[in-house]
Amino acid sequence: MKILPILVLVPLCASAEIYKCVENGKTVFSDVPCGNNQTLIQIDTEVKNGYQLSNPKLEKLADDMQSDRVRHELETQIERQLQKIEEIESDYLKNSARLESELREHKAAKNDYKWSGSEAKRNNYRKRLNELNDELSETKRKYRSDRRLAYIELAQLKEKQRNQR
Repeated sequence: MKILPILVLVPLCASAEIYKCVENGKTVFSDVPCGNNQTLIQIDTEVKNGYQLSNPKLEKLADDMQSDRVRHELETQIERQLQKIEEIESDYLKNSARLESELREHKAAKNDYKWSGSEAKRNNYRKRLNELNDELSETKRKYRSDRRLAYIELAQLKEKQRNQR
């Protein structure tokens, strides 16, 4: 019951603090301090009979703040997606180099085998050769698929970003 009288008085002193910041040549509005290059915008809104009236300037600033938040989130998502693409590339290069190295070593070891009279050795050699080739093919297939999906997601994020402007 003690909270109710306080809540009734809150709308009588309604005001908003909005910070306008310039970061990298872009204007950003925030409800929290956002750096050294900021300007505090104090907005007092009219209150009648305990109800806050609409203020066009406040509504525009709120819309701008929401747009800035969405834009910033999209930029962050795009950066993450680019990092994901780089990781896919890096993992593929690392795995394919390892497999190709193993394949070269295995082919070079062919001369070390004493083939005469040992069908089992020949079969083991061919089996391992096929396994390495299959693993290399699967690595390439997975890389192409992952890269394609990552670029599709990046294109969707960039389209959202273009539509936001």
